[in-house]
Amino acid sequence: MIEDDDDYSGFRWRVALSMARFPSDSKSKPLAEISIAEEALVALGISWDSLKPIETDPPDVELNIGELKVGIEITELVDEKMLVLRIKRNKNIKLTELENSYFRAHEFVKKADFQMLLTDRIRKKDVILPEYPTYWLLINTAEPSLARVYVEEYLQGFKTAVTHINKIILKLDCEPGYEGNEGGHPVFEIPIERA
Repeated sequence: MIEDDDDYSGFRWRVALSMARFPSDSKSKPLAEISIAEEALVALGISWDSLKPIETDPPDVELNIGELKVGIEITELVDEKMLVLRIKRNKNIKLTELENSYFRAHEFVKKADFQMLLTDRIRKKDVILPEYPTYWLLINTAEPSLARVYVEEYLQGFKTAVTHINKIILKLDCEPGYEGNEGGHPVFEIPIERA
């Protein structure tokens, strides 16, 4: 039972949404992963013949575009330390102040911290997928402090060295009023270098 309606407003609602998008039960997770993959592909303007969940992990999803078979691993980017700090800091703040904190991302995230968190996530997922010579990593985030304008700034000049991944996509959850692509989800292709 929710005693305080404000618990699911502002950033807490976005965190709840993120958790709902990546449910822990094995039956719901493949559907959430397909949904996230579809959103990213639509936002990138990529058409496909089929998109289906895979039982063996990784990858989470198999994408087929003509003769091209792509394994897509989907992961969530959440800064747990930042989340705890934000909850502690905002516990007694009124709703309007809480919502405004979303637009003060620079107070919570620094460019170097973001790049380190992103690099760490990519390195953990850079594995061999023998059945999928084409391997994409899709990083999804509902992190409230990672608004598109900040992510654009944080990704300037960022590259990462990978051995097995062919494409890295960072997808932000829907940003109200964003009209940059058909799906309404800001997406970024992260430049890679071969290690």
